[in-house]
Amino acid sequence: MNKITKKIKQQQKDKVLAFINSKEYSPMKFEAIREFLQVPNEHTGIFYTIMNEIVKEGKVEVFKSNKVHRLKEKPLTISGVFLSSSKGFGHIRADKKQDIFEDIFIPEKYTMGALHKDVVICEALVKVRKRGSKGISGKIIQIVERSNIPIIGTYEIKDGCGVVFSDNRLLPQKIYIEEHNAFGAVDSQKVRCKILNYDNKNINKLSRKFYGKITEILGYKNDPGIDIMSIILSHNIPNIFGQDVMQETETVPGHILLHEEIGRKDLRNLPTITIDAEDTKDIDDAVSLEVLPNGDYLLGVHIADVSHYVRPNSAIWCEAMRRCTSVYLADGVIPMLPHKLSNGICSLNPNVDRLTLSCIMQFNTKGELVQHEICESIIHSDHKITYDKVEEILTNLKQKDRIKYGYFIDILNNMAKLSKLLCNKRFKGGALDFSLPECKILLDKKGKPIELKLRNRTVATSIIEEFMLVTNETVATEYFWLKLPFIYRNHEEPDKDKLEHLVDFVKYFGYSLKRGKIHAKTLQIFVNSLKNKQESYIIVRQILKSMKQARYKPNCTGHFGLATPYYTHFTSPIRRFPDLVIHNIIKLNINNKLDKHAIENLKNSLPDICNLSSNYERRADACAEDVALFKKIEYMEDKIGHEYEGVISGITHWAIFIELPNTIEGIVSISKLDNDDYIYNEELMQLHGKNSQHIYKMGDTIKIKVIFADKESRKLEFSIIN
Repeated sequence: MNKITKKIKQQQKDKVLAFINSKEYSPMKFEAIREFLQVPNEHTGIFYTIMNEIVKEGKVEVFKSNKVHRLKEKPLTISGVFLSSSKGFGHIRADKKQDIFEDIFIPEKYTMGALHKDVVICEALVKVRKRGSKGISGKIIQIVERSNIPIIGTYEIKDGCGVVFSDNRLLPQKIYIEEHNAFGAVDSQKVRCKILNYDNKNINKLSRKFYGKITEILGYKNDPGIDIMSIILSHNIPNIFGQDVMQETETVPGHILLHEEIGRKDLRNLPTITIDAEDTKDIDDAVSLEVLPNGDYLLGVHIADVSHYVRPNSAIWCEAMRRCTSVYLADGVIPMLPHKLSNGICSLNPNVDRLTLSCIMQFNTKGELVQHEICESIIHSDHKITYDKVEEILTNLKQKDRIKYGYFIDILNNMAKLSKLLCNKRFKGGALDFSLPECKILLDKKGKPIELKLRNRTVATSIIEEFMLVTNETVATEYFWLKLPFIYRNHEEPDKDKLEHLVDFVKYFGYSLKRGKIHAKTLQIFVNSLKNKQESYIIVRQILKSMKQARYKPNCTGHFGLATPYYTHFTSPIRRFPDLVIHNIIKLNINNKLDKHAIENLKNSLPDICNLSSNYERRADACAEDVALFKKIEYMEDKIGHEYEGVISGITHWAIFIELPNTIEGIVSISKLDNDDYIYNEELMQLHGKNSQHIYKMGDTIKIKVIFADKESRKLEFSIIN
């Protein structure tokens, strides 16, 4: 076959396939296709050769009718984790990004009986239109693995039958317990149970009747601490250290031994302090500062050398990896490490020697890093100063403080100056700063909430924040350019569709953002323009929702929110496992122990460590949020009839969401607005009164009365005072 004939054949083949795959095509025989495409008689032989080829190649199908059919498109199958909702439907978080889809919507009738966090395979159905986003809906076709999330709930006897009412709204709300599976539980006890029947796959979870078996009795539901313990267990968070961990902990010395000082930089004579909250007991970091003759700042950030005591593959190391993070709750902390370490030898307590990893950085008067050093060290902290005390010293110095803190007063003032320099430099570079109100829940001895206290951002908190940020950036930058295996804290750019939704959202308030790619600096300028505006925190919260979550990765892709190409977590090895791993890598490098074998081991293990750490960080956050919500609503239970002023933070077709100044959010059911009939405008996110023409819109200040509060169901309802 000559070149001209080959060329004609390929052109004809492309033309035939394009026609068969076009929208206009309907199944027809070879000859009909030839006639439709007006193939010249002299090319008939080539045409039939082409048709036979594409049939053999499997590019088309020919049935008994001898008509040519295009291949049936195989439905896209996606594997991932099913995330249920309390309303029956759910979403699948895909294992790997499929085209543009990471999130697959699963209608209630297509859940196949899957429960929250089951591993499933779904079949993509049709594209769905969701405001501000693109996605697909799907149908679960296989449940690969049950999540076995522990079901924590209250055991009750109803009509002679035992029932566990689940605390988790995302899991089956009723689990029936036959007498022989009751584990001796009695009415009103908090229990842990597991589901026994996972069949009836085509029946959705709201209509199924689940049977279970109680495996543990936690105590009576009104016992002090049982409420928070139930939430902890429902998130499957380990809260007890095993015997092997405690035995290994006992071998850790309570003080530094002489041989442990060898080879370390001795910084014990360096004036050093820790700045923490009043109730902090696990102190990760200490700071020192010296102003050099040329005006430069020599900042020392000294981090507890936990990796000296917690070695890879030891029992404590493995337990730390099982937890990945400490969990901070309203009534205390579930530590990643045993107290002898976290509050003892690893905590940088004042007036005792401690082993540390120090990052010593020199900054010029513009806040630019001139040089730095990362080294193993030993320090002796002079003072533990609280945030409140630092603020008091910097703003309203008392004589007793002059005597107690002496030259540290000048050091604190210089720290405030340097932190301001660093902060200004960050913002000029485009870093984002979202300051939303945070609430500290104060409990009495019985665990009952007695006060909700807003945390204020102060100069003292800014000092530590800026020093830790610049340290993490400095360490990440060095190890990126060393090209060694490492863990980075990455924050990717927001998805295009979420930014589109954000543009529409701010437009509702009368603001404009350009469509397309938005830089962090653009967002920061916009956020600054919102200061002192009533709707500012609602918009800032929506901006945060449009952001991706930061994750740990062994490859560095930068941090969008901080506007830096290099970032890591180095500063909290007592409470974060990635920091502990990073310390171990740094120490191996400092001591020339990163040989080929060690590097290969790290390359193999770091991806799993990063993934585990990211997922368990989410778990800890979810637990903390659940505890906070529970205690906030418990705080409101005796406030029925009380009146407050709040801000409309959200509107749907069924409710108005109102947030109070203490960060508590409740709802006003639209069905209970009896002064008019209201129509929900989804585009404007408003409610319009048919007769009164009254409008409820987000950002409005509104007076409410508390009419219902129930911590068990997590429901808080208001009525509007007209």
